[in-house]
Amino acid sequence: MSAQPRTMLPSSPPAAEAIAQYACVYIDTGELKTTDDATTDRPVGFAFDEYASGDATAVVTSGQFKAIVNGSGTAVAIGDNLTCGDNGILVKDDGTSNQYVVAVALEASSTAAAEIDVMILPNKEANP
Repeated sequence: MSAQPRTMLPSSPPAAEAIAQYACVYIDTGELKTTDDATTDRPVGFAFDEYASGDATAVVTSGQFKAIVNGSGTAVAIGDNLTCGDNGILVKDDGTSNQYVVAVALEASSTAAAEIDVMILPNKEANP
């Protein structure tokens, strides 16, 4: 997967908390945090590595990358739009208004906390 093109933030803020590798993240008051609310946390991308609070970070903002998904409640299929759930874990988009669609699944999953390939959407637009 290292040969896949992707874009990263040129300068990422420090971690405000422990962040898992591949977690969906957003910036709050100058620090990087994992997303917990798909309607209020505007995601910027995905954690390139695992970080402890205060660590310097790197964030992947577009292109093909890994993400953590929860397909245990509603299975994720190839081509599904994904939104942010708790702890930076993605879930299948259910069409709820104002949820940010952040990626498209390139692999299927029916388990919790699975790492799958996704195509990160560069604009991360909210559902109307």
